[in-house]
Amino acid sequence: MAKFFYACNIPFRVCEHKYFKDFIQHLRPCYDPPNRKQLSGNLLNKIQDEIMDKAQNELKGKIVTLKQDGWSDIHNTPVIANVLSTGESCYFLSAINSGSNIKSADYCLNIAKAAIDEAATKFQCKVQSFVSDNEKKMVLMRKRLSELYSDEKFISYGCASHYLNLVGEEIFKIKNIRDLTANILEVQKYFRNHHCPGAWLKNYKGSCKPQLPGETRWNNQLKCLETFIRNRQFYLQIVGEHEEELDDKIARIINNVIISKEAKSLHSQLIHIANALDKV
Repeated sequence: MAKFFYACNIPFRVCEHKYFKDFIQHLRPCYDPPNRKQLSGNLLNKIQDEIMDKAQNELKGKIVTLKQDGWSDIHNTPVIANVLSTGESCYFLSAINSGSNIKSADYCLNIAKAAIDEAATKFQCKVQSFVSDNEKKMVLMRKRLSELYSDEKFISYGCASHYLNLVGEEIFKIKNIRDLTANILEVQKYFRNHHCPGAWLKNYKGSCKPQLPGETRWNNQLKCLETFIRNRQFYLQIVGEHEEELDDKIARIINNVIISKEAKSLHSQLIHIANALDKV
């Protein structure tokens, strides 16, 4: 039960809720479930030790790859995470709150060096390769890391899926494609952000929620195109039924046959990049 709480990120206070206790009693009257203190104390320590022992046994003597990535959590706290990979399984190594430190090539290099040492001491495995995204500072950092471990046939390389994401981003910077997606984005935002148009769209069987492109995952750009193409037949019906209530510019974009044809053509070309990203 404790593993279930940890794996699903369930608040420990749930175990002391009346209905949870009633549920457990109906399942097995003689069973006394752990309380909040036990879940946050001895049980947590016990399961952590079990997981660490398992990881140490599986990683001991192995040649592994260190994967490093950084992002901001829901509280906008900058985090850098390190993961070890055997090619078959991945093992969490560490997560560093970078705080006010600037994520420079030198800073990330020091974190990588510390992670390589930690892998050797904690899991008795050897980091022989390193992978990260392809930001300029990370490219420089990988170069310095390879120079540092040059006598050990150390390999460092950029994430292939991130390279493909960068290719996709460059495609959308081309002027005619940028102009096309800007028009599509206006329609998508309009139906997402306006109550009545969104409700009219939802009433049509087969319609879907308009998707907007994200900043870090290029596949979202394609999803934006897909949902526009799928919903256009419903957009047209909404224009016919509620023309006076819709924004004139939005109606013109929806009625524009050229925009529709170009969206389908662009989608048919970019789907191959998206499929490659899904497989990497």
